[in-house]
This record gives sequence, C-alpha cells and structure tokens, in this order.
Amino acid sequence: MADDPSTPVDLMRALTRAERLLARRVGAVLATEGLTVEAWRVPVAPTAADRITRLG
Repeated sequence: MADDPSTPVDLMRALTRAERLLARRVGAVLATEGLTVEAWRVPVAPTAADRITRLG
C-alpha cells in the first residue's frame, strides 16, 4: 500500500486499516481498566426520524 493514497479506493483501504489499528490500541488500553470498546462507546442521541418511528 502506498504511503500517499492516490485513488479513492486506496484512501478507503488506508482509512479502514487505520481504524482497525486504532480500535486494537484503544481496546488494549481499555482492557487494562477492565472495559471493552463496546462499553466505552458513547451512545448516539436519537434523531427526529427515530423518535417518529417509535411513536408510529
């Protein structure tokens, strides 16, 4: 893989790889605290569409 992604596909591969590496590193740090990546994630506030769907 090139250090300088020249196409959108190369960029997507680089970003996907970076995300996986970061997830592993964050997971290792959280594990020392007895946490998981899933437990650490911040819940996303529901959107207006989500609220309407629940009311429907």
